[in-house]
Amino acid sequence: MRYFQFNRIIATCMKASLKQQTLICLLFAVNQLFSQDTISTNTSASSQLSGSENGIVIQSGNTLTITGGNWQFNANKGITVETGGHLVISGNTILDGPSTTKWSGITAVGDYTKDQYHPNYWPNPQQLNSTSSWSGQLHPHQTSVKITGGTIKNAIHGIESTLGAVVRVKGCIFLENYTCKDQQRYI
Repeated sequence: MRYFQFNRIIATCMKASLKQQTLICLLFAVNQLFSQDTISTNTSASSQLSGSENGIVIQSGNTLTITGGNWQFNANKGITVETGGHLVISGNTILDGPSTTKWSGITAVGDYTKDQYHPNYWPNPQQLNSTSSWSGQLHPHQTSVKITGGTIKNAIHGIESTLGAVVRVKGCIFLENYTCKDQQRYI
């Protein structure tokens, strides 16, 4: 979501002094440079969302489903899945950034007070390495990322999972990342 509306800024600039015009235009430029798209409702996209090159934040209780397209992110920007949010990536999706400075990748922030086990997500803890355990469902109580296919490239961390976030990856290609997957300790 954009914090400024372009028409309001133009109207304000027309009425402002030269110093005020400069300041307003500078604030607009900074906002465009640093603002992130916020996913506050369940959203599906088959091509890059406008403005998402500056990063995406998926809020708690919402799901972003990406079903294709070439998604480009600016340096040190990426996708953050907040506690209780969900990210689903499938198909021929390519998540990419600048090769020299790298984009930050996907960060999933879990809730260490909630269990990772759920019978509909992982039917049996002994079957975690079995292909039959792939239920395809999102974890209902924990932050989750589910990737089936696609490519993550030129990232600092392809996927970074913290505080117990559940990450399931199947058939994804990781190219030229500093780290493909960083699973931090779950206490």
